[in-house]
Amino acid sequence: MCFGGAYERRLRVHAFVLSLGAVDPRLSTSADLQIDLEEQTVHVHGQAIELTKIQYLLLTLLLRRAGQVVTDDELRARCLRTKASAESSVRNHIFKLRRRLGRAGGLIQCARGAGYYVASDARRVSEK
Repeated sequence: MCFGGAYERRLRVHAFVLSLGAVDPRLSTSADLQIDLEEQTVHVHGQAIELTKIQYLLLTLLLRRAGQVVTDDELRARCLRTKASAESSVRNHIFKLRRRLGRAGGLIQCARGAGYYVASDARRVSEK
């Protein structure tokens, strides 16, 4: 049975997020950033924000690992699905993600020479 590209892509992203150990349907941070993992939606200060698949994967991985540095290599392998990408590729995707998130993009910090992280005050919130 063929479901079409958009549906299949949504299932793949959902499976990836679950593989990160997602048990809560929502992630939330102190900067009023909310992510609904089931609906795959992102809201900043109550306003819906559209992200690309890669931006969504980067954001959910960083929030899942709040307080920990996620290396460029891991971000590349888990979100870009390649190890051969140029180092600047992760940097470019993070730059675009921060810009898309506006003020909330400041949550994503660079650990120079190591990777990226979100401050440990980001927390999971289970709301249905």
